[in-house]
Amino acid sequence: MLRRRILASAMASVMAIGSVAVVASAEDTAAATKQVKTKADLEALVKSYDSFRAKEINDYGSMSGEKFLDALEYADNVINDSASTVDDYTVAYQMVTATYNSLKIYTTEELATLIKANKSKYDSKNILNDELNDNLYDGDKWDKFVSEYESAEDVLDSKDSRIISDAYESLTDAAANLGGLTVVTKAQFRTALKNYETQKQNIYRYDTWRRGTVSGDLGGVDDSWKFSVNTSYGALYSVITNDETDFYNMYDELDSYKNVSKTSKEDIVKAYKKASSYATILGAWAPDDTARASKATVKSLIDKYRGVLVFNYDRDDAYALLDQIAAKTTLGYDKDKSADEPWTLEVAEKVSVDDYSNQWHNSGSVTKLTEAHINVKNTKDAVYIPTKDNLWTGDPILAAGDDYKTNKISGVSYKLFSKGSTIDLTDYINVTAADVNAHKNDAYAPAVAVKAEKTTAGDEARTAVAAANKAIAANDANATNVAAVDTAVAAKDAKIQEAWKTFKTGYLAAYANLKTAIKAVENALNASSSTAKTATQASSDVDAILAAGDDLKAAIAAMNEYFGENGVNGAALATYGNAISWDSTLIPWDATGAAKEVVKAAQPIVDSVADIKKEAYPRDAFVEEQYTKYGLSNDVENEGTDSYGDKIGEWIFKDYVQLTTDAIQTTKGKTAQIKHVDLATALELAELYIEGDKTKLADAAQNDIYNLCDTTGEFVEGSAKGSAAEWTVVYRYLSYALSDKYDLVAAKYTKAQVADLLEKSYDLAEKTGDAGLFAAHHDTLVDVRKEASEWIAAANKEKKYKDNVSAPNGVLATSMYDKLKNAYDALEKDYNAFKYSFGEIYVALSTYAEMIDEGELVPNDTLKTAMEQTALKLSTVESLDDALYKDGWEGMADVDWTIDNDAYTSDRFFNDYNRVFTSNDNYELKTKTTAGKAKIHKPDDSSAAKSHKELKEAYEALLAEVTKQTTPTTVLGDVNGDGVVNALDAAAILKAVVNNTAIDVAVGDYNADGAVNALDAAAILKFVVSKA
Repeated sequence: MLRRRILASAMASVMAIGSVAVVASAEDTAAATKQVKTKADLEALVKSYDSFRAKEINDYGSMSGEKFLDALEYADNVINDSASTVDDYTVAYQMVTATYNSLKIYTTEELATLIKANKSKYDSKNILNDELNDNLYDGDKWDKFVSEYESAEDVLDSKDSRIISDAYESLTDAAANLGGLTVVTKAQFRTALKNYETQKQNIYRYDTWRRGTVSGDLGGVDDSWKFSVNTSYGALYSVITNDETDFYNMYDELDSYKNVSKTSKEDIVKAYKKASSYATILGAWAPDDTARASKATVKSLIDKYRGVLVFNYDRDDAYALLDQIAAKTTLGYDKDKSADEPWTLEVAEKVSVDDYSNQWHNSGSVTKLTEAHINVKNTKDAVYIPTKDNLWTGDPILAAGDDYKTNKISGVSYKLFSKGSTIDLTDYINVTAADVNAHKNDAYAPAVAVKAEKTTAGDEARTAVAAANKAIAANDANATNVAAVDTAVAAKDAKIQEAWKTFKTGYLAAYANLKTAIKAVENALNASSSTAKTATQASSDVDAILAAGDDLKAAIAAMNEYFGENGVNGAALATYGNAISWDSTLIPWDATGAAKEVVKAAQPIVDSVADIKKEAYPRDAFVEEQYTKYGLSNDVENEGTDSYGDKIGEWIFKDYVQLTTDAIQTTKGKTAQIKHVDLATALELAELYIEGDKTKLADAAQNDIYNLCDTTGEFVEGSAKGSAAEWTVVYRYLSYALSDKYDLVAAKYTKAQVADLLEKSYDLAEKTGDAGLFAAHHDTLVDVRKEASEWIAAANKEKKYKDNVSAPNGVLATSMYDKLKNAYDALEKDYNAFKYSFGEIYVALSTYAEMIDEGELVPNDTLKTAMEQTALKLSTVESLDDALYKDGWEGMADVDWTIDNDAYTSDRFFNDYNRVFTSNDNYELKTKTTAGKAKIHKPDDSSAAKSHKELKEAYEALLAEVTKQTTPTTVLGDVNGDGVVNALDAAAILKAVVNNTAIDVAVGDYNADGAVNALDAAAILKFVVSKA
């Protein structure tokens, strides 16, 4: 009963206000507010309507009669509930009285007038244009209107007041629900096309590979175009223009009807909306990078990514520098690092892009290396590193003292690496475009320090070889089983004989190759076991073992083609088995079974060889392990359908339109060019500009800025000279290439911003947790909020955390912010479409009534009307289930036809946690059902939605009046606060001055000199006299 008691209090208060207006004294007011009712009062009232309920109510319209019966049902519930209070009896009493007083019997004349008012709609036959056969109104609603209109005409001669009243109320309701279809005029469509074509002209404004975002107010356009990840203008342009044929065709169709000026035809209206939306979207795109660049900013950009570039493309030089320094002094490394494994890496795995609602990249995930360092601490002797432009020249490292004095090279700068200091060696390595082009280090070349002595893994390999040889001997002794199959096959047809010949030849060859490969490993192992070898000789021996191991690995794979296991057959066995219809007498199961044991014995040899590589070449083994573990690639483009913004072309899906780089719009020449950023080209371009040779810059054959980078015709061939505009393009192009390879997202947000948004998310979730209609987006926000909280905890744990460099839990700050913001925005959008709860409104009514009784609010006509209207609309608000719909062009798409959001249960109990629909537009609500969505008509198209709008407007009018009355207003000079400025205020100022009491300057500084004193009192008195 709590909910009903709150409502009862609110309604009783409103009823009390009605009496306030007709009393003049405090005593009269007190008497009037004693309109609260007892249980006996309510029982007597309900009983007094027994006869009416049984008989007279049949004279009234069904709709208004139902409202009265609902009120009586509510009253019965209150009477029968032992928990009911005086407030419950009072509100039930007043609801019954109010609904009874609102009953009305309509006359024949009134019904005739209503019919006449709707005749023009009826006569339209729901046809807007005969040529197009398009409609004015929704078909189902029109059918309902026609039925009620014709029924009303049919009963005009009736003498039965119930029939007349029913017809009147039903026709009124049908007409109110007769929302018009969206109509577009030729003029509107022409304007939309003009705006669209104007925006298309901007293809010459930006380089097609330039990146930006769609943001700002899209004026009702689907927010899914506001992508979390930036995209190139050319990509967006191509998605848009790829779809323009439809709306041009639709305009041509509309224009072909010369006598038609407007239409509601669905495909034409949809095309018009698309053209308008596309113009808006193109106009809303803005570049993310507007800053100018210079030589210094380009060099700084390369320095920012130098560590990861070195790891991918120039590890050899980094190892050479490390070994030279280690030869001159003693080095310390990061925790768990060593000379064999010196790298400190930060690898971040991007979660599936499907988790981001505002993405248009293909689904999938990508892993990227975000940081790489070789941090070393000098723990003994100072050394000097020869550098040029702060990069190692490759010349020998010199020890401090005589070595440096004697051997330093003239004209070379030396960087002091003193005892106790720490440096990142990758800072000194120059990575060039040639290194990237060559994909240097891809083969994991041997490190300098290879172990010459026998390895532990080598001994394990020798043991494994011995075991394999035993298996070979056993299999060879079993070769007679192959001969047995020869005999069996000889009695079969030529087709089977040919299949067996192919299988047998391949099998024996693969087996022979396997034995050869095992022997090759054995020979390589034996060769490496001799004593006293140099590092070079040892390296050669290890390389031979590794090569033999690779051959053995391939031989095992080839043998597996002839085996079957766990229901899976190798390709060769499957082909042979199918040819012989899997006749078991024709398959050498015994022979191949024994050979399978040889394969099983050979696998430990391969594993041991891999361990030999780890022991002999620990640096390369570590790197290879990282590449394998994280799926890293040296290819900046990350080719494939799972790429994540790693090409300017991207793999794009938007409204089922897929584009690759080949489809990206360009403006150079007549054919589309692939315009994706390329790291090697970007570095080459940067190197060219850093070198600064004016002849090379001007030469189109050497300077890619003319052809690859310029799609707007900004740079005339031969004109390049190192201008600020050129440096900006060089920087922008290089930043895209580096960001594509090493950044998960464009860095925009910080950990602090994630924390701020997380705090807001708690508040929003708190406001939306009770209402079932928010469940889908509320639950999503709660899940993402938990993930964000765990992310912040992980970030706080990292002592060296850096925004958008460090990736706690594999996620950068910007990625975490975007994911949380998407979830937040989706729920906030729902909240704004259902801004108020029913409970909030009736609590406000009760509160404001109490404030009136306490003299805190003045019950003027505005306040009384607002409270009365709010209470009335709250009592009669309809179910939104009656406002749900589906667009005709959606075909078989599922939607929900009910949502749990009624103000009252079926037996008239109040649901305070449900919400008022406050949007003025059609709204699509995500739900946790199989259909996944409910679509709610705007108030203009549904009487149910309109009842919510009327409740919202009444409540907001009430809020406005209460705010007006409770917001303090400052009147300059009214020091004593009695509402007028007179001599009493001057006296108050003088008294305050004598008593040294402070007075608000905003009120007392009458002469505006910044202080309150006797001069202000004099100014007030002068004003009073002047008005006398």
